[in-house]
Amino acid sequence: AETSVEEDRVHILNTIVGCSVENLNAVPPTRHGKYEEFNNNFRGSFASSVAALQNAVTESDRGWNKVIKAFSKGAVRGLMVLDFKSGGIFDGLTGARATQLVAHLPLTIDRLHIWNAEYYGIEFWDALIERVQQFHNVKELTIEKMLVVGEDGGQDVGLMLAKMLSTNTTIE
Repeated sequence: AETSVEEDRVHILNTIVGCSVENLNAVPPTRHGKYEEFNNNFRGSFASSVAALQNAVTESDRGWNKVIKAFSKGAVRGLMVLDFKSGGIFDGLTGARATQLVAHLPLTIDRLHIWNAEYYGIEFWDALIERVQQFHNVKELTIEKMLVVGEDGGQDVGLMLAKMLSTNTTIE
């Protein structure tokens, strides 16, 4: 970490690792797991913004993957809305990228709304169900206007969703 004032850098790093007020001036460790956790949360906050996700949609695969990786490591709380409607920010998102997006949802979100996911195959729904099962404290899951495209697996997806909901202890 770099700052314009060395004392600020020491205080920031020691605060990140959880030093007490009495130890804020101590020489901070050069490496610590809390640094990586902080960086992941910080990057994830930016990657979770509508603007970042909107820009990522038009990026190369390398740029897309970088944003999605940061997105997944974020500590975003609250409501996450993924609206795949025509003309929306995810309009034209390929099935592979839509699947990657739901497979990398931050595990810390409280509420998830997915709308207009009418153009994706069973892989999308498998990835979504698997990710929701990993969530730490999601309380609300809303899925509207869904369709399993090009597959005979629509009934299977419905059964998998029902099973996931019946075993989830956090969704109200």
